[in-house]
Amino acid sequence: MIDPPKDYAEGDGVEDHGSIVKALDTTAVQLGMTDRYERKAIIKEALAEAAKEWLDDRYRQVGKWSVRGISAAAFAALVYFVLTHTGWVKP
Repeated sequence: MIDPPKDYAEGDGVEDHGSIVKALDTTAVQLGMTDRYERKAIIKEALAEAAKEWLDDRYRQVGKWSVRGISAAAFAALVYFVLTHTGWVKP
């Protein structure tokens, strides 16, 4: 296994994105990927995957019913806003 750079902080999940990018770039160079665009694509893909996993985890924590409830309330507010601004009068 390839060791990350020494300034790469592991642990509590609060890392500087710069150090993550540096670690991914260093790993790509060590694997023999010298093309800058290839490294950039790999880093972009890895960061996108990490962001997706983070959002999925947060979605599970909040719960799908809470998200659906908030979405329904926002949609109802939007419909009410549109109706009141197009001449509908509240009965």
